This record gives sequence, C-alpha cells and structure tokens, in this order.
Amino acid sequence: MVRLIFLTDFTEAYPHHLLRGILQYAREQGHESWVVCRMPPSYKEEYGIRGVLKWAKKWGANAIIGRFNIDEDVLLFKQNNIVIIAQDFKKRFSVIPNITSDYISTGDIAAKYFLDKGFTSFAFYGYKDTIWSDERCEGFRQRIVKAGYEHNFFEYKKQRLENLWFYESTPLVNWLKSLPLHTAVFCCDDNQGNKIAEVCKFSNIRIPNDLAVLGVDNDETLCSLSDPPLSSIRLDIEKGGYEVAQLITQIIQRNNNALKDIIIQPCGIINRM
Repeated sequence: MVRLIFLTDFTEAYPHHLLRGILQYAREQGHESWVVCRMPPSYKEEYGIRGVLKWAKKWGANAIIGRFNIDEDVLLFKQNNIVIIAQDFKKRFSVIPNITSDYISTGDIAAKYFLDKGFTSFAFYGYKDTIWSDERCEGFRQRIVKAGYEHNFFEYKKQRLENLWFYESTPLVNWLKSLPLHTAVFCCDDNQGNKIAEVCKFSNIRIPNDLAVLGVDNDETLCSLSDPPLSSIRLDIEKGGYEVAQLITQIIQRNNNALKDIIIQPCGIINRM
C-alpha cells in the first residue's frame, strides 16, 4: 500500500486534476492500493514542517506532495524515508523533485493567441515574486517584443501569492483604466482572470469590447464565475498527476533519490466569450 499525503489548497481545481491522474495510475496498478490524506496548508502553518513530519510518521506515510517554501527543511522527509515532491509554489527546489510546468511556453501561447486576433496592445496581470507567474509573464513578453510591440506592453504584479482572495481594488481599477482601449490582458492564472472580470464589471470596463482577458488552468468553476465566461489555457494536469504517481512508485521500489521534475505541458486554449 502507498500512503500519500497531499498538502495543498483543495479550494482550487489544479490539485483535484493532479489527484485524478494519481488515482488513474493507482487503479491501473491493481496489485497495490493507494490511500491519500488531503492535508490543508493551514496544518503546516500551525504546526510547521516538523509537525507535518510527525503526523506523516504516525500515519505511516510513504510519500508527500506539497506546497513548500524554499526556506523550509524539506530534506527532513527524505531523512525519514518519505518520498517528497514539491508542487510549485513560489520557487523550484534543487534538492527534491518538482511538479512544475513549461511556463515560458504558456506565455508564448497566450501572446500568439492575441497576436493572431490582431491585438497591438498587451498587458500582464500576475503575482509578485512567484516563479510560475514571472515565467509566464516572460514568455508572453518575449513573443510580444519579437512581434515589435515592446512599447505597447504593460504589467501589474503587486499582489503576493499568500493573499489569494484579497486584493486592493482601487489601484487595480486605476491600472486597468490607464490601459489603451482594446488591450489584450493575459492573467497568470484563472484566479487573477476572475478578479479582472469582477473589477471590470463594477468599473464599467467592457469585456471583450474594451479589454480582452485570458487566464490559465481552465478552472471551469472560476471561468464560469466570470462574466463573461473566461477563456483559459488548458494544461495537461491529469497526465502530470499520473507521472507523479509513477515517479513515487519508482523511488519507493528502487529506494533511490531521483531528482526528475514532472513538467506539465499546456495543451490548448478553451475559447469562451
């Protein structure tokens, strides 16, 4: 039996898709069952990394997938023979495997999508000091610069990732109103895309007439909450979950310390209104 702790925020769709991929792999391995403990981030915040380790040992965990900060002593798990894999949070780890993505390519896809529609003014809305937001912005910017629109590129990255739901609306409204009409806004994820749609709604900024908005992750709940519904880049997250489960099995069976990252690829745009 594989006993897996999944330490993440299950209010978002991303970990649910990862878990589906993990469970698909588990079903195919009929000879071995998997048990998953869904641990909220608040547990780590209250008890610290050593508290998580204490629970993992008591529960008999073989592996843990989690959102960890780069300054946390994640090697404690390896030292206690627990496989540890980091779900990208702010930075990638060099000492343990990461569940990450080709963020540069995702930004490039977004830029090409807007360029093909004839836009000439572009903006990026993302998080501050967060690798997947920064790299999506960079991929987006690179394609825009290559197309000759480097002077028509704007960005807003002031919100910290810890403040997932909270944001200051006034500066965001001011920034959106400062953008040229018909600007194409690429958001680092659907959370941010939903915020843009909400702010535009109460600020009388029309989507898509005044601004066009594109998110990432294809979180169907968030995309449907947006008015109009949010278009989004779909990622092959379930395949990533399947590969994570494979990696965990290989490490347990071979008793090695593989540092192979799981790279989740973008696989198209879900075009809504």
